[in-house]
Amino acid sequence: DISNERTGIIAGSGGASSNIVNAGESQTSGLDLDATYVPAPGWRLTANYGFLDVDYREFITGPLDPVTGYPAALGNTDISAAADTRLYAPRHTGSVAAEYQYAPWSFGQLSVRCDISHTGEMAFHPQLSLYDSSEAHTIVNARATLAEIPAGSGRFEFSLWGRNLTGEEYRDFGIDFGILGFTINTFAPLRSYGVDLAYRFR
Repeated sequence: DISNERTGIIAGSGGASSNIVNAGESQTSGLDLDATYVPAPGWRLTANYGFLDVDYREFITGPLDPVTGYPAALGNTDISAAADTRLYAPRHTGSVAAEYQYAPWSFGQLSVRCDISHTGEMAFHPQLSLYDSSEAHTIVNARATLAEIPAGSGRFEFSLWGRNLTGEEYRDFGIDFGILGFTINTFAPLRSYGVDLAYRFR
């Protein structure tokens, strides 16, 4: 068992402030697996899977109604059975990536990469997570890079990239202000493209 502190929001007529709440005791277990495979020259395949299980053993605090944000009872009580355990840490995560690096040419070396990452459901408050939690989402990224381009005493590197190519919409942070009557959410960027140009001195 370990001590487990969580940040919470205290809301009232004068505004809102954050506070650190000691969650008492919890038990955390997990698993992280990584694999790399090189099937042929130039190829590189990688995969990762993470599992996290959090179990509150004791969490003494004032219980809140997840819908209204108002206190659900007078005084403090043990909310370990109802508290959200996904705080900033999803139960499941995983990723796979494929990269191919071409043989060097006289004008540079080309490499291409595509990766897919999955993040499970996540919460930002142990009780008020109804309107600001992050749903499970899968993100696809791709990049093509031409490196080692001769230029004077150094080398240029030119990259074309795309992020979140499927346009997945998901929250990356949220705060439910409870009895103040509103919730603030921030969302991750949607589909985007770009170009990177770098020069490396030697």
